[in-house]
Amino acid sequence: MLHVIFVVAIAAEAMTAALAAALSLGLFLDLAHGATKLGRASYSSDLRTLPYLLGFLVITLLAAFRPKWGWLFWIAWLFSAFVCAVVVFLTYFWKVFS
Repeated sequence: MLHVIFVVAIAAEAMTAALAAALSLGLFLDLAHGATKLGRASYSSDLRTLPYLLGFLVITLLAAFRPKWGWLFWIAWLFSAFVCAVVVFLTYFWKVFS
């Protein structure tokens, strides 16, 4: 039973790191085309967001490579869950009220 819990925890860690990597990659792709397609304001906003996402990526990768630091994993997981909840919430209300 403990082995199953450990495997689930590792899978959740990998998903958290994958979320951080996807956010960072998406931001880099947006930065690559942001100035020409979205305008200067969006580009500068992305530049302000980049350090936070890179910090989140570092934290999640550190949590993935340090399995004995369970507290760091749970902090990264809770933050990822919060970000996902906000995105789902905003997407839902964007569809409903637009």
